[in-house]
Amino acid sequence: MADKKIFKPDNIMASSGRDGSFFDDLNLPPAAADFLQTWYRHLLAAIAILVVVILGWTFTKQFTAARADRASEQLTMAMQIENQAARAAALEEVASSYRRTGAGIWSRIEIAHLAREAGELEQAAQTYEELLGIIPRQDPRQPMVKLNLAQVLSELDGMSGPPPSTVNWKIPPASWPGACWAAAKSWPAGAMRRPRRRNTAR
Repeated sequence: MADKKIFKPDNIMASSGRDGSFFDDLNLPPAAADFLQTWYRHLLAAIAILVVVILGWTFTKQFTAARADRASEQLTMAMQIENQAARAAALEEVASSYRRTGAGIWSRIEIAHLAREAGELEQAAQTYEELLGIIPRQDPRQPMVKLNLAQVLSELDGMSGPPPSTVNWKIPPASWPGACWAAAKSWPAGAMRRPRRRNTAR
């Protein structure tokens, strides 16, 4: 009895060179195992592409938000400058560096306001015209720009001589007075106003 072997070598299967695949060890239904066996490379590629797209979208969103924050900070600093010429130069820098951001658009609106205050009505009107081509129609700032443009055109109409032909006016001269009233009526409630300078005096 002491020499009796419990396991016979003939009944032990060799562990090397086993048949099947990883999916067979998962005890999946045959149809699912066959599907994964055929398409697992494509599924892995699709998952990798999805991860890359998600990461790219996340990084792009973070970059856009950080850029908008930097533009807002520079606009705030520019609006606090007391000297009008230095403020205009700072606003020009914001407008050129962050052209499509909200701060960039506000800086161009402020530049047009400064030009109007300085008596450069043609330059102000031209800037307002350019802004109308950038600001979407649903943007609450567009009625404000239209109103300012109509007012500047009315002031130009009151001056001696016809308006310069080099500017492609979107509002014909005959309708300038009515355009002021139309722009004022189209201004929605709660629309964004012109940013004001912070009072830093203590």
